[in-house]
Amino acid sequence: MAEPPLLEVRDLRVRFRTGGRTVFAVNGVSFDLERGQTLGVVGESGSGKSAMLRAIAGLLPASAEMLGSVKFAGYPLKAEEILGAPDASVATVFQDPATHLNPVQRIGDALCETLEVRRESTGSSAKEEAVALLERVELPRARERMTSYPHQLSGGMRQRVMIALALACEPVMLLADEPTTALDVTTQRKVLMLLKRLQRETGMAMVFVSHDLAVVGDVCDSVAVAYAGHIVERGPAAELLVSPAHPYSEGLIRSIPTLDPECKVSAIGGAPPDMRIEPSGCPFAPRCPRCTPDCLDFAVPANDETEFAACLHPLIRVAT
Repeated sequence: MAEPPLLEVRDLRVRFRTGGRTVFAVNGVSFDLERGQTLGVVGESGSGKSAMLRAIAGLLPASAEMLGSVKFAGYPLKAEEILGAPDASVATVFQDPATHLNPVQRIGDALCETLEVRRESTGSSAKEEAVALLERVELPRARERMTSYPHQLSGGMRQRVMIALALACEPVMLLADEPTTALDVTTQRKVLMLLKRLQRETGMAMVFVSHDLAVVGDVCDSVAVAYAGHIVERGPAAELLVSPAHPYSEGLIRSIPTLDPECKVSAIGGAPPDMRIEPSGCPFAPRCPRCTPDCLDFAVPANDETEFAACLHPLIRVAT
């Protein structure tokens, strides 16, 4: 029998109930992730990227309703397996470490606490392991920083601490929710290189959520393009980011500024859909230059294929 994918997501749907209204945040997402691979999820703000990742991690608020299934190594993935079990194999790194680190807890104490829960290390053994983790993520003067509070560190340092906390869980899979967004370009590149090195060393798989296509191109093996809570296109990063098949993917790529004066930047016209209205038809149809009347009735399918474009009139992908 063939080994199942490390992560299997099938027809994932997330609904938020707020103020007597329902927000349709994720609308039928399916994909597989193999061991050691990195999947990038891109899209505009409000496209459902973070809600999708938090649903997989079991970190949705009480106001959310989740439908569909998420399996890890063939078994249903439950929140307690991530948050409390000593043998947890999934870890998360969030966008803004300043809001996820305890402001009144020294980073050494946070690491030792995590190591005590995950690896049952205590005392001096936990302290030395914590220092080793900080050195592994290339935090300068790691031993001295053990007594620092989060506010005493720069944004890049805090993100390295978050990565160290994730590594303390010895993850088989890392869920990274825009981990470099709040960082300057130089620090961003250093953190990305660190993540790539750690992935090579540990063999962990990664789901990398970002709105930055250049970052995704550097880090990811494949890309899933999210729009209005759907995955509208998926394919190898090297191909999709050069020659997309879905009009929305093309619009995202055309909106990226470049240093080439001959390359014109063009924004996607219109506005994203109101996610309080249950989607019907192709969600991108009102903004799509290739839209026809048939598109108004076309529903984006939940598709777990490694390469597809959910469009009735796709662009011709140029072989690379």
